Amino acid sequence: MNQFEITLQGLNNGELQTINFPCDNHDAAKAICIVSEYGQHDFEIVDYDADFRIDELHVMHLNEIAEMPQDKYEAFISFCEGGLDYKEALSNVLYYDYRMFSGVDDMSDVAYQILQEDTAFLEAPAFMRIHFDYSSYGETLTASGVWYEDTKNRRIIQSF
Repeated sequence: MNQFEITLQGLNNGELQTINFPCDNHDAAKAICIVSEYGQHDFEIVDYDADFRIDELHVMHLNEIAEMPQDKYEAFISFCEGGLDYKEALSNVLYYDYRMFSGVDDMSDVAYQILQEDTAFLEAPAFMRIHFDYSSYGETLTASGVWYEDTKNRRIIQSF
């Protein structure tokens, strides 16, 4: 389970409330009622303790993220680090196919990992495998797909 918290502040009354995720919808509603006047969305997120940027409160989405298995959470974080907001990253993890490459610095490393799983390449003569241009193949891969690069965690994700 991936725990994080968000602190809300009312714009009119100045009240502060912290919501710990995963949370019960009732607890989130109670916190919103305390900081808000009559549920008018007159509050803002003033702080959060999470591995991703939270610029909008969507309790159901944030609970889904908090309850993700670790492998999906890592992919989610990489999508966020690759430039998506948390709602887009969540959608990619839940509804699209993807392949994550870990321990990579650039697309030549991805090309190397892909070819190490390719039986035809592994059966090629050794001199060919040794002198193969992984950088060029990595550039070809980049041009032929949708990729998200997470330099912070050394991961690259291919989205299908």
